[in-house]
Amino acid sequence: MAEYKGVLVLAEVTGDRLSPMAMELLGCGRKLADDLQENLYAVLLGDGITNLAQSAISFGADSVYTVDDPALKGYSNGLYAQAMESVV
Repeated sequence: MAEYKGVLVLAEVTGDRLSPMAMELLGCGRKLADDLQENLYAVLLGDGITNLAQSAISFGADSVYTVDDPALKGYSNGLYAQAMESVV
């Protein structure tokens, strides 16, 4: 497990912004990452969401991974799981 570093947060997107829950999770993730002296990574999944990366950074993320694809416009367990698997 030593090769795994950092804290990863899946930041939910609602409409054209980060959800309130995503902002809260980023805040908690930031505290945990700081306590562990690690980086905080955010993942954004959806369609047309790349522009929200800066928002995730402003809420504490050190780096943001985006999977921006029209197929992710609506939530789908299978597609979201595949996208998260590719990020991880």
